Amino acid sequence: MTASDPCRVEDCDRRAAVSVVRDDLPGPIRLCATHTEDFRMNGPRWVVEWEPGADSPVSVTAAPLAPVGRSASDGPVGPAPKDGGGHRLASRLPAWLRAGR
Repeated sequence: MTASDPCRVEDCDRRAAVSVVRDDLPGPIRLCATHTEDFRMNGPRWVVEWEPGADSPVSVTAAPLAPVGRSASDGPVGPAPKDGGGHRLASRLPAWLRAGR
């Protein structure tokens, strides 16, 4: 690896570790270790601009990061419902088991 081998993600100043590929792209993209893992998990959501006939992409923008511990598509987190929805299993148990015997 040389100093001229940076990660291709915009605003990333780390050095590239590996090349990754995606079926809809004309060639591999050099990424640092952190962006390689993110590409593995979220690659379809990345925006890659590639000029026809170019050896490398013009710009690579990583997918927005999801909050830690949940997917970005999970929606807002709120309090648990107060209608007893979390105890549905207990209502299906036999009475002797619900009584703690």
